[in-house]
Amino acid sequence: MSGANASPVGRSHQEKSRANASPVGRSHQEKSGANASPVGRSHQEKSGANASPARSASAIARSLKKRRSHREMFKQVRFWKFWQFGMLVCFGIVIGVWAAAQVSVARQPLSNWMPAGALLYLESSDFATQLRDWNRSEVKTKWLASKNHEQFLTTRLVLKLKEVYREFSSAAGFEPDLDELETVAGTDTALALYDLGRLDLVYISRLPSAQLGQNVLTRVRADYQSRNAAGESYFVRQSGNRTAAFAIAGDYVVVSTREDLLATALELIRGNTAGRSISQETWYEDALRAIAGDATGPVAVRLVMDLPNVIKTPYFRSYWIQRNTADLRNYSAFLSQVKRNTDALEENRVLIRSEQMPILAHESATTELQRHIPDGVGLFRLWDTSSVDFAMDLIRQKFFAAGPTASIARRNAPVFSLDGPVGSEADLQTRIDKAPKPSLAGALTLELLKALVESAGLEAILHLESSLPMDDTTFVRSDAVVALRASSAWKAADVRSALTAAVASYQSVSAIGLQWRNVASGNYMLSQWDGLLPLTIYVDGQTLWIARTPALLSSALNQSTATAPQSGSYLARYIHRGELSPYLKIMRMLDLSDQPNYSSFFSENIGSLASALDVIQSVSVKTNDSGLVQRQAIRYELAR
Repeated sequence: MSGANASPVGRSHQEKSRANASPVGRSHQEKSGANASPVGRSHQEKSGANASPARSASAIARSLKKRRSHREMFKQVRFWKFWQFGMLVCFGIVIGVWAAAQVSVARQPLSNWMPAGALLYLESSDFATQLRDWNRSEVKTKWLASKNHEQFLTTRLVLKLKEVYREFSSAAGFEPDLDELETVAGTDTALALYDLGRLDLVYISRLPSAQLGQNVLTRVRADYQSRNAAGESYFVRQSGNRTAAFAIAGDYVVVSTREDLLATALELIRGNTAGRSISQETWYEDALRAIAGDATGPVAVRLVMDLPNVIKTPYFRSYWIQRNTADLRNYSAFLSQVKRNTDALEENRVLIRSEQMPILAHESATTELQRHIPDGVGLFRLWDTSSVDFAMDLIRQKFFAAGPTASIARRNAPVFSLDGPVGSEADLQTRIDKAPKPSLAGALTLELLKALVESAGLEAILHLESSLPMDDTTFVRSDAVVALRASSAWKAADVRSALTAAVASYQSVSAIGLQWRNVASGNYMLSQWDGLLPLTIYVDGQTLWIARTPALLSSALNQSTATAPQSGSYLARYIHRGELSPYLKIMRMLDLSDQPNYSSFFSENIGSLASALDVIQSVSVKTNDSGLVQRQAIRYELAR
């Protein structure tokens, strides 16, 4: 009350005293006020409120309004900051999606991205694994150290390939050996070859993101010119008439020896449908359709070939070792794919004919002959065929090869060589104005036997062959059996007469040594010649058996396998591990020569190749033919 009734002068004096108070004092007072108990503060506030009610109420209202204003402002600032942060995140996501859309490529069959016009197309579901396993395999090590590889490097084909390799290395700026190739080998991989002479190609492989920036192409990119196609940058380098070009499209690396092929591939990768791809080629579509469900599964290697255009090239006719171009002209496409298992390699082949061919199947005949295939025989081959000429050729080769054979009609001019002498003094005594005297030796005549086969109605042929135990330290002997299954029964007497007449003119005088005698073998009575020529026959109803000795024939006759028979126009199996040692011994025998510096072609070249492949236990083949499509299944059993 006294404070309220004090005079203005007194109040002025008090305010002045408070204004002149030292900062320390004010600080002490503020601190004291801050430390005051709630009760004390309440009492002071109550006293102050009682001191001047009007002024205290307005001050409190202003304070509360100011606090609410600060809180509202803080909320607004916090909301705007949160909104800006959210917008920034969303914008970043949008930018990331857009950027990913610019560089990512939808995964699809690589044949859709390969330009049309290729001669052959090769692909793998995991090329990096296949290449790595081969590059570190024992088979590769053995082969590189073999005589076969050494002489292979001197062939005309390899010399041509070396020349192309040097040209491409110069254009690429590095040597593309297997180690460098591993840096650009990914999972889904494809290669298309457009020219067999120049080896023009396109290569596409899907690489992991880390490998995209660490491969050999990235290291040499600075030496390449940068260009653009379909919105994609690619790099080109040239040397002479060779070009090396590559691009990175999403997760894929694309390499080509022609700039136009690379540009077309990039267009196809970006979805430009104006260009035509391999997947739209008739030969490719037909081949993939022929293997049906196996076309989409993972494969170690798949090869598809435009066979008619490949055959037209002079390089194929020059280097194709089988020399059966005339037989291949009947086919329009070829496919071969290999799958790897832990114990075997499985290869499936498809050959598509240009025209339908009539096929006469004799399943009952092949089923009957399959029952007599011994489990341990080194080689068996079974044909569903009615070709009498083929049967005669097989019999001639397996049992009468020592006799005169028809001369081979050569269609090529003789090769002229300057490496050695072209003649000697002895040639001066050779007359060239008269025909040589005919040989006094007779000839093999199988006409009577051929007539019997034709009249019997041939349906199937079985060939068995196996090497005999190597008791002889010098020679290697083998036993062979040929079985002819016919639609009608054979007559044993007629068969014996036909075989005797076939060799009588050059194997004997007055048929000496060609008399037949009976030989008991288990429950069977066989017929055998009593001379030096080994030949044994047995007639069992519709099956005629011809053998060298009774041993393998008896094994076949006493065999009754419980394995379910297979259907097919051709079945075969070769046990490589069991026949390798006798095979190598035969190769060494063939190389015996007194010529100086004689090249051991058979024992060192061919023999070392067989030894390098000793990882293969056996090979089996099964062929089915519908007349338009021929399917072959080959299984390579691996040694455990």
